[in-house]
Amino acid sequence: MALTLVKAGTRLLVWNRTRAKAETLGAAGAEVAREAADVFAHAATVFLMLVDGGATDAVLDRGGAAFAARVAGRTVVHMGTTSPAYSRALEADIRSVGGDYVEAPVSGSRKPAEAGQLVAMLAGDADAIARVRPLLTRWSRAWLIVSRGAGLAGIGLGIGLILSGLMAPLMSRVLYGVGPLDPEVFLVVPMILMVVALSASYIPAWRAARVNPIVALRRDS
Repeated sequence: MALTLVKAGTRLLVWNRTRAKAETLGAAGAEVAREAADVFAHAATVFLMLVDGGATDAVLDRGGAAFAARVAGRTVVHMGTTSPAYSRALEADIRSVGGDYVEAPVSGSRKPAEAGQLVAMLAGDADAIARVRPLLTRWSRAWLIVSRGAGLAGIGLGIGLILSGLMAPLMSRVLYGVGPLDPEVFLVVPMILMVVALSASYIPAWRAARVNPIVALRRDS
């Protein structure tokens, strides 16, 4: 996920408990922090992808003297897999010292992550989610939906243009003021249809990405 952000031109400051893994991102253009504290000192938005709650608490120094200084005024995006009780308690602790919290668990393996096809569920304060979403959509599935829509529309337009060319001789007798192979018609109409197809793909995906998953789950219950 971090590599996808770097390739998209996002400025990243990264840290990993295994420095060799962070150096891989450094070679791709990210800045590598010496300590976890350096990330909190220089970044307004901090993504945490750690193995469990214990590792997350250690990086945040939760319960320690440095916790407030690390998270106050920052947006902490928790992407690890933890229990609902842990997540609620972590959110309360971060908010209590002036930080913002976003829960963003992801579904997918390494290859979907590298291809920008992961599925992320967002929960948290609406303003905090709005700040984080532009970063998440660079590797989220919303863009995959758009690309698939464009691909299907392209196939349909291609078939339509071929059939139109084949039917042109038959249509020439019933047309008035325009030729059966009018270049403007064959150029403008496909462009309009492609814009409509892209809009039909993107707008529902964009609206779905803005829905708080907690709200959706409550409505289904």
